[in-house]
Amino acid sequence: MKFLGLAFFDTDLQRDTVKITPNGFAIFGLPTPDDQEMPRGIFWSCYHPEDRQGAADRFASDLRRDFDRDDYCERVRILHQQTGETRWVEFIRRMFGPRGQRTQIVDILRDVTELMPADASHQEPSTR
Repeated sequence: MKFLGLAFFDTDLQRDTVKITPNGFAIFGLPTPDDQEMPRGIFWSCYHPEDRQGAADRFASDLRRDFDRDDYCERVRILHQQTGETRWVEFIRRMFGPRGQRTQIVDILRDVTELMPADASHQEPSTR
């Protein structure tokens, strides 16, 4: 059965955990825990090594609210944990909480690999 390629994330920044619909685990190639919750850092380790630091820097800036935005969209490459395949994912994100004190993030994640040009594995990630 082919999954839809969409997932929903609910991140609790105070607990540093994320609760995800099963499709999210499938997109990343991770096993689905019974409670569908795991430490947030596990997903960071799935980011493509060339994209990880830039994505972490942008995320930290958004937590501080450097860009004065609560919602945005970002595309990054990940490495599927079962196949090692490079995949493109897009996060459509809404952050909650005051500047420097974010408490929650809600994301819609979608696998956009099939939408990327054939040479996209060498492109820089984007933020809109």
